[in-house]
Amino acid sequence: MNSVVPVDIKGASTMARQPPSPKDLDGFQPLLATTDTKRKLSIGSDLISYLGEPSNSIECVDIGLFIDGLIPWMHSSNFKVRVCLKS
Repeated sequence: MNSVVPVDIKGASTMARQPPSPKDLDGFQPLLATTDTKRKLSIGSDLISYLGEPSNSIECVDIGLFIDGLIPWMHSSNFKVRVCLKS
């Protein structure tokens, strides 16, 4: 089930669907570059859920690139993003 979030476009409030959660680590990698704090919290929660499921693979095309994208999140100046990934 996709999450619905309100989006304000030129003063008009509309509803937009968030993209579905990635199905593998390669799907998470491009999402790590976002600068939107709310989106980071959502992605972090999805990533933690993905990694918490024993049947999900932790293999990806370039694990080094994935980790390089994750490190800035762990050093984030935003407390909520840092806590989300350390929990």
